[in-house]
Amino acid sequence: MKLLLKRLAQLGGCLALVLVLVVAALYWYQPKVPLVVLPAPKPVSGAAVFYNQAVAVMPELSEKEKKLLSTTPSEPLDTEAAKQLVAKCNASLQLVTQGTLQPQCEWGLDLFLVEGVPKFHVAEAVKLIKVLVVRARLRLLTGDIVGATDDFLLLFHFSRHLGEQRVLLGKLAQLVSDAIAIDLLALHLQEFDPTSLQRLSKEIAALPPSHTLREAMACEREIFSGIWYNKTANLVRAASKNSLRAQPSPSQSGKDGGDFLTLKPIQEINFRLGLRVKYVVYSIKKFEQKSLEAEKLMDLPYAEARPRFVAFEKELKRDRWINGLFLYLPGMHRRFQEVQVEMMWTILRTALDAQIHNPSSVRGELAKLRDPYDGSPIEMRDVPSGVELKLKSDPDYQPMTLMVGLAGK
Repeated sequence: MKLLLKRLAQLGGCLALVLVLVVAALYWYQPKVPLVVLPAPKPVSGAAVFYNQAVAVMPELSEKEKKLLSTTPSEPLDTEAAKQLVAKCNASLQLVTQGTLQPQCEWGLDLFLVEGVPKFHVAEAVKLIKVLVVRARLRLLTGDIVGATDDFLLLFHFSRHLGEQRVLLGKLAQLVSDAIAIDLLALHLQEFDPTSLQRLSKEIAALPPSHTLREAMACEREIFSGIWYNKTANLVRAASKNSLRAQPSPSQSGKDGGDFLTLKPIQEINFRLGLRVKYVVYSIKKFEQKSLEAEKLMDLPYAEARPRFVAFEKELKRDRWINGLFLYLPGMHRRFQEVQVEMMWTILRTALDAQIHNPSSVRGELAKLRDPYDGSPIEMRDVPSGVELKLKSDPDYQPMTLMVGLAGK
């Protein structure tokens, strides 16, 4: 018992020493806080006007209708219920169609109001995507290949515009939407006539470049750190009025900016007091450092980056007590989802090109592809309607399978 008490006393002494060292380090820590002005929101224009209207007139759906939206392409479709759902949402679908015809999409995000979360209702957007998928399935069932082609191109344009928000929620909505649309199109690819295949190929190639998850993560970092630097500057102002030489300027968004001021970015703030404020600044800087490290990893091919991601996450968990308040990097944890969807696009383009030029070569062309997880050949097997491709996955994710329909099966 005495030995245990002695050990506890020694442990307590060590913890007290660590605490003293931490407080001393913070006391001597002389950070500089940049004064940040986040960009003022642009007016909502182009496709976003129509998408916002589409969401506004979207009717409430029953539980049965929501269940219908979750039906996978390989499951049978209740055609009567599907027709009623499409008719019910027709006004929203017409507005989406008008939106996809616009050459640009400006969402007008006000970064002062919410930290990186778009005004546009992302959940409603994905719901509209699923309604479009139901309509495409109905048209395929009735042999309306031209109408189905229209719907798939609507899906891809709408999805690409969702990613134009350049924030994490918008990019994740794009990934989900792309995966849903590609899954259905690949399964029915053999049903499209040569003219429709050529149109799909041409318009998919002409889609605007997609913003990456890395870009969305960088945007979130700038928003998050900018807002918190301004909040910290306000704390410094309250603690020491003469520590700031810059004058506050009105919020460029026209709003009051919440509990912090927007400051002219003309210099940095030096201050000597306030351990709490210093710890917040230290945490922001650690967040920026770790976020930049993660972004560099996201530039690498996934097979090369995967072991580094594992080591990086272990480091974050091991050093969480010195990484400050803002440890979580949500974009990094979605990288594999982006890799899977990128591979779905590669599979679709490969199958589409082969179907146009030599339908009998589709299987052979797909066999040349490599799994992005480790660079090995993609696992393939014949199924009654074509060929099934199965992509490897991290333990935290389900392996992804994609069915590609083949003519003559």
